[in-house]
Amino acid sequence: MKNIQVIISGKVQGVWFRQSTMECALSLGLVGYAHNLSNATVKVQACGKQKDINSLIEFLRQGPDLARVDNIVVQDCNEPVPLDFSVG
Repeated sequence: MKNIQVIISGKVQGVWFRQSTMECALSLGLVGYAHNLSNATVKVQACGKQKDINSLIEFLRQGPDLARVDNIVVQDCNEPVPLDFSVG
């Protein structure tokens, strides 16, 4: 199992980014979360099979239709693995 954290910047708040991320992650069988941060970025933690993580990362590079992704930073994560996928 792979556990990652991703910080996404651009126009990523107020454009259904977290909800779309959750729907994508759930369809891939991933657990984790998507949270807005105070600096107008979105933080995503995801855990699952490497191929499914790769698919989520590809989604995060584009986001939903109303989003504009300027940059993503992907790194390994040592946080505890959540039991499901949530938004906050």
